[in-house]
Formats: sequence, structure tokens, C-alpha cells
Amino acid sequence: MPEEDLHKRMEEVTEDRGKVYGDLLSTFAATGKALTALLEAHYEIKLPHDIPPHVAGQVMVIIKALRASKNYDYNEDSYIDEMNFARLSMQLDPRRPKQP
Repeated sequence: MPEEDLHKRMEEVTEDRGKVYGDLLSTFAATGKALTALLEAHYEIKLPHDIPPHVAGQVMVIIKALRASKNYDYNEDSYIDEMNFARLSMQLDPRRPKQP
């Protein structure tokens, strides 16, 4: 797929998924809170803060990469989702230099 078409497809998928699941930022934030609660309960500890949205997004990238690596039929959407999750995680990372 040409790069221009790939970027267009990524935007389309983000928009389509947003209509069904809500925006990715809210999903990443909710996932971070859920992961925090799970880890705290499992290890009987108190984390200093919730897992941030960009880290939750990185976890979702790992899940998509694992799914794509299995011997299922090829599914382009898994790769598109993975790239979209990585892109938003990068944008949300507070260590990222500010863009002008």
C-alpha cells in the first residue's frame, strides 16, 4: 500500500473505531486506570500514580503485535490499529519534545 494511502487508511480506521469505541485518548486513559487497579490488587501495593495513557497505549501496541504475529489469516486492520496506537502513544508521551 502506498504511504499516502496508508495514512488515509489509518485516519479512516481511527474515525470508524472512534464511532464505535470512543476516542483513543479516553480509551488509553481508562485502560491505564484499569491496569493500575489490576496491578495494585494483584500485588497488594499502591502505585504512586495511575499508569499514564501513553503507557497504556504501548500495552495495546504489544497486544496488537502479538495478535498479528499469530498464525491467523492476515488482517491488515491489526497492523493499522497497531500503528494508530503507537502514533497516539508517541504524541501523548510527556518526554516528547514540544512541537512548534
